[in-house]
Amino acid sequence: MEWVLIAMLPTFACDTAAYFIGKKFGKHKLIPRVSPNKTWEGAIAGFLAAIGITVLFAFIFLSISDTFALSFANAIVLGCAIGVIAQLGTYYALELSVLPE
Repeated sequence: MEWVLIAMLPTFACDTAAYFIGKKFGKHKLIPRVSPNKTWEGAIAGFLAAIGITVLFAFIFLSISDTFALSFANAIVLGCAIGVIAQLGTYYALELSVLPE
């Protein structure tokens, strides 16, 4: 159960932070042809949010579970991977939606 949450919550945090930070502070367009509203500022915020939430929940799960094991370094690496994969998935889905039929 912990691993499902450690995958889903950072993905949600990544998307949410990217949306709100990008909407409020976004100035530099990321891939205007695919999604004209996505910004570098939002992408960076989403990436950092994924790392932060992964580390936070890794420590929470470590304190309440006897079977969950994830070091601080591994939590950061996992957060980076989730942050990148979550955003690439979003861009891939958007790319598919703008392709001609």
